[in-house]
Amino acid sequence: MTSNLMTRLTRLEGQAVPPPAMANPLNPGIRLLLLLLAVHAGGLGAKQSIAEGVARALGYEHVKEMRAAMQAEGAAFIEWNSRHREAVTLLLSQRNGGPATGMDRNEVAIRSLIADMPEAFQAYPYLVDAEPAIILATEWVSL
Repeated sequence: MTSNLMTRLTRLEGQAVPPPAMANPLNPGIRLLLLLLAVHAGGLGAKQSIAEGVARALGYEHVKEMRAAMQAEGAAFIEWNSRHREAVTLLLSQRNGGPATGMDRNEVAIRSLIADMPEAFQAYPYLVDAEPAIILATEWVSL
């Protein structure tokens, strides 16, 4: 009976609706913003995961805590979303960008952040041929 329950549970978990923040794969623009947050606001080290830097940038002590908030519903997800929005706004405002400044200034801010990436991150996949990601990121932060 136990193996039958485990089989059914596995099948049901596979049918579960994905958590809100993890429902869609991240587009290149969001990935670029996460990298910029991790490096510039989260002090990402060369040997660390992007998630570690993003968690620090958003004020979480541990990646597990941030991931739990991303996968939660209700207040925890709303708080993660708020922290993310505030961190991106602060990062861009340091370069004269932000939601109210318009696409042109946001694009300049994003390009400035990319240009100031430490050497250890210059060859990072999100930065090689970053043009489509820059456009997507600019549109997203300008909404």
